[in-house]
Amino acid sequence: MEKEPVAKITVKALCANAGINRSTFYKHYTGIEELLRQIEDDTLDWARNTILSINRQADRDAIAEIVESTCKHIAEDSQYLRVLMTTNADANFQQTLMSLIYEQATFHGLIDTPTKELRMRFAVSGSIGLIQHWMENGEGIPPKTISNIIMSMVVNM
Repeated sequence: MEKEPVAKITVKALCANAGINRSTFYKHYTGIEELLRQIEDDTLDWARNTILSINRQADRDAIAEIVESTCKHIAEDSQYLRVLMTTNADANFQQTLMSLIYEQATFHGLIDTPTKELRMRFAVSGSIGLIQHWMENGEGIPPKTISNIIMSMVVNM
């Protein structure tokens, strides 16, 4: 998906790239779409758990640590997430991810104003846009810098 849309990826090409035979692939998946759905579901579970961790915190510094840890994860361990957030990925997944964040993020204690919902949507949309830009163009920018920008968008509203 880094090189072409999922609709153009064949099982044969995927298996050749992964160094496995097609029978091994078909033992686990019925096709590319099922593999992609599993990756997306795993990513949504990870995002849900991260949001729940943030929601359990009442301390700004503890939230900042989770945001920084999340940015480190994106930078170091999640090539799949970078791919899922590109233009070759399923836009429905990206919308589902944003909806999940909108529905579950509380930001209690960080944003307590009459316009909390609007500010939260701005912070989430801006954060996702920033992360997408960072993944595509921000080589060399440390995760701490990105997490600091995200926290400043959320807290300084």
